[in-house]
Amino acid sequence: MDVTPAVITDRQLKADALILNFCLDNHVSPSDLDRLASRLAQMEAVADQRTDTGKHHDHFPRY
Repeated sequence: MDVTPAVITDRQLKADALILNFCLDNHVSPSDLDRLASRLAQMEAVADQRTDTGKHHDHFPRY
């Protein structure tokens, strides 16, 4: 399997830095991030089901 490296944009680097700084400042652990990643995946699945398109959603409704 040929794996092509993803191109990281300046915007993505800034977003990563923002998230990492938030995690460090607020003592967010890797296990906390795993839990949040699972929750985000569930929210994406719900958004996909609501639209029935199967497309990725960049924005989620506020609950």
